Amino acid sequence: ILAQHRECWQGTVKAIFQPAEEIVIGAEAMIQESVLENPKVDWVFGLHVQPDLEVGKVGVKEGPLMAAADVFSIKIKGCGGHGAYPHLIRDPIMGAAAVVMNLQTLISRSRNPLEPGVLSIGTIQGGTQHNIIPEEVELTGTVRTYDTRLRTDMEAWIRRIVSGTVAALDLTAEVGYLRGVIPVNNHPEAARIAVNAVRNAVGTQALAAAVPVMGSEDFALFLEKASGCLLWLGIRNEAAGIVHPW
Repeated sequence: ILAQHRECWQGTVKAIFQPAEEIVIGAEAMIQESVLENPKVDWVFGLHVQPDLEVGKVGVKEGPLMAAADVFSIKIKGCGGHGAYPHLIRDPIMGAAAVVMNLQTLISRSRNPLEPGVLSIGTIQGGTQHNIIPEEVELTGTVRTYDTRLRTDMEAWIRRIVSGTVAALDLTAEVGYLRGVIPVNNHPEAARIAVNAVRNAVGTQALAAAVPVMGSEDFALFLEKASGCLLWLGIRNEAAGIVHPW
């Protein structure tokens, strides 16, 4: 398409086919390989399919669009033994259950309700038999935020909740916390360019206001290096059965 309309634009266009988006390492690898250099990229635009937006629509907005994503792991250690003699053990499964419940208070009570934030537990691993209490249980989860201060607070709060909860149950715990991708924050001028491009290409009727989500995307790293905008490409099509959410 660009080649067919070569007379309509000036400069150099780079097509970036970003790998490893689902594990949010592709953008960083490409930046390290100088994808935004030689020649230097001044503007960067991306399209991300959006199953909540009708097919034929393109969502655009300036400012925050996708959240930061962090990963935490918790290893709770106790003293295993036979399930028939719980008084002789220190139960890490009980501890894990208490930790999961108490962590949810960070969202409902510690976080300002006007600041977006998510804490979800994705895995719980522990035990091999129905009647044996294991020595340890491991949990992993994700934290999503937009605000930098809240992002820092969430790590400290998680460590505090885990430490206090396991201590009350005579258990110990190790907490690992990995800072992941930063939020996607579309630049205002780039968003205006995107709006005009959509309007000129497919008409004003195709434009839609993009709604921020708590999902994450390492396109944010490109936006640290160049002005740009991530757009939603609507793919929802009930007639074709394409209705599944993120």
